[in-house]
Amino acid sequence: MINWKSLLLLLPTRSFHTKSDILTHPSIVRTKEMIRNDNADALQVHFIQSELKVQGEAAAVNYYRVNDLSIIRDGDNLGFAAHLPDLTNERLIDKMKTEMINVVVMNCVIL
Repeated sequence: MINWKSLLLLLPTRSFHTKSDILTHPSIVRTKEMIRNDNADALQVHFIQSELKVQGEAAAVNYYRVNDLSIIRDGDNLGFAAHLPDLTNERLIDKMKTEMINVVVMNCVIL
């Protein structure tokens, strides 16, 4: 699991003040976003799950899932919690699987 501080180490030097500064950085591409809003009495729960593709300085690409939960009461943001599991290994395995299937299919076509 990675935290915001670790994610910042992957990005080129720049000052960040909010999570929006991080998520709108030019080195980060958001994909597969899901937004869900729930209301319970005076509380609103805003949940965003998205996948980030982070281009590091060393041409390495890392993938993260962001689970971002904000709690709002009467229009005031009470805070947020974010969970950032690293998906890089899973994406590399998916890429290897796809490449292997392509090689098998190409060999079957040639035969």
